Amino acid sequence: MPDGTTQNHELMVTQSGADFSAVYHADGNALDVAELTVQPDGGFRFKLSVPEMGLTSVFGGTSDGETASGVAKYELGGESGEVPFTAKKAY
Repeated sequence: MPDGTTQNHELMVTQSGADFSAVYHADGNALDVAELTVQPDGGFRFKLSVPEMGLTSVFGGTSDGETASGVAKYELGGESGEVPFTAKKAY
């Protein structure tokens, strides 16, 4: 996060044929993921919006199936920026 804190959130991805959908779980809230794309090489991108907070985030990165990393670009209350993220597969 921009203030240096660490967040522990979950992204639950479901595949149906060639289509993917996801729900992002953060701080007891479930947010539907928009514009989710998954590439054969492990690249991915998705968008989260929380209108009541004025927050929009676009996550993009790569995954090897066990871990993922990338950058989240955000806009919040007239401010914008980028923060790196890392993730691991939960079992």
